[in-house]
Amino acid sequence: GTGLKLWKAEGSYDVWKRMIINDNFADVFFTSEQKGFVVSPSYEYGSLYKTNDSGISWNVVNGAPSGNELLFLDSLTGFVGSYQINKTTDGGVTWYVPNGGQGGAGKIFFVNQEIGWAVRSNVIYKSTDRGENWFTQFTAPASVHFTSINFSDTLYGWVSGGRPYKTTDGGNNWIQQTNTIIWNSDDVYFTNTDSGWFAKYSSINNSLFKTIDGGLTWTGIPEVIGARKFYFFPDPIHWVIIGFSQYYITNDYSNTWYEFTNDVPTGINSFYAPTNIQGYAVGSLGLVLSYNDTTYIPVELIDFSAEYTDNKIHLSWITITEINNLGFELFRSYDNNNWVKIGFVRGAGTTTEKSEYSFIDHKIYGSKIYYQIKQIDFNGTFEYSTIIEIEISSLNFYLSQNYPNPANPIANISFTLPQKSFVEINLYSINGELVKQILNEEKEKGIYNLEVKLNDFASGVYFYKMTTDKGFYDVKKLVLLK
Repeated sequence: GTGLKLWKAEGSYDVWKRMIINDNFADVFFTSEQKGFVVSPSYEYGSLYKTNDSGISWNVVNGAPSGNELLFLDSLTGFVGSYQINKTTDGGVTWYVPNGGQGGAGKIFFVNQEIGWAVRSNVIYKSTDRGENWFTQFTAPASVHFTSINFSDTLYGWVSGGRPYKTTDGGNNWIQQTNTIIWNSDDVYFTNTDSGWFAKYSSINNSLFKTIDGGLTWTGIPEVIGARKFYFFPDPIHWVIIGFSQYYITNDYSNTWYEFTNDVPTGINSFYAPTNIQGYAVGSLGLVLSYNDTTYIPVELIDFSAEYTDNKIHLSWITITEINNLGFELFRSYDNNNWVKIGFVRGAGTTTEKSEYSFIDHKIYGSKIYYQIKQIDFNGTFEYSTIIEIEISSLNFYLSQNYPNPANPIANISFTLPQKSFVEINLYSINGELVKQILNEEKEKGIYNLEVKLNDFASGVYFYKMTTDKGFYDVKKLVLLK
């Protein structure tokens, strides 16, 4: 239990280190994948602990406050809520009580970097300067006990605790929603002015309710029993519910819920996820759990294909869902072993709609080519697609238009040979004067790409001509723009 305390001294009896951390942790927050904090409401032996190695080791933060609520705006500015609001601006090294923070906070919420609210007992506090100054915005009757607060923007907000309260003017006026089926509410979350959820304090009945009309009507979600608190991954469609010894997770905005109660110890009090696939839960008797989500699929790719036309490869792919998707890097190989990055296409970020993408590869060579996509998230994680192969079996004599066009100062010119041929490609001025011999040699059957450097030529219009010993010839116009 929490009564067991074991300390160790090394070298002298002046410095002692606590060997067993068995505090009842109330909250957890990570400012990066490596750096995080856990807080306990206990005043004894240290209440705030810090890790710099993704939770492998924890050290007490000397002089830090105790509390039940932990929130950081960035790597430096953070808050601990208890019987008073405590603030740090140096990453948790030192703490102080900001002006107006003496009222305390059981829940702190910021809608952006500047504007935030805090609730404790029957009082709502607001700050407009990153929590440096707090003022009382609303006081409810003494019978009300607020438990959480959430805003979808700077105007529309809700508070839980008994019957919910709602504001549409940034908290200047709060109206209790007495006409709803929600009572004994424990937590609240809204994605916009219309869509939101409430957790209702009940261990045996429906406890999760959803609205899509701004709270006029509510629908119970029967899959979830005993919901209490909402916790979110960076992508808001992915969240966790901590309840009465029952725990749930969703990857699709709460349309589907999976219970993971039997997969973890009892006594979890809070959860925080610094990335979409990694999270941490804390609880009683020093409980700290690391969570790695193997069901999370950032981007679901359903099609990836390649088509050869006009001496170019047209790549296309389709996604049906995207979460935190920065974009796609395209890679090409001629031997399925050595790969070269050929381009980047920006992703849609987060969407549940089908998205179609394409890319044109102008620099092709040979009759068999391999392609692969590297999908990258905003947090730097990535995943490779399957490798696709395109075999160009039917070839004709062909001379491509240079790429890019206009050229500056390099022009890529590709051509196709259906059989072994002697090839000559020359560059001419607009007056028909030969100014550069680009190619003059025998080539095997295949697709070729030439990189022509034009640094020494003046801007203007040129022509390049291809002839072969098999009777083929073609002329293309090249515009050089420096």
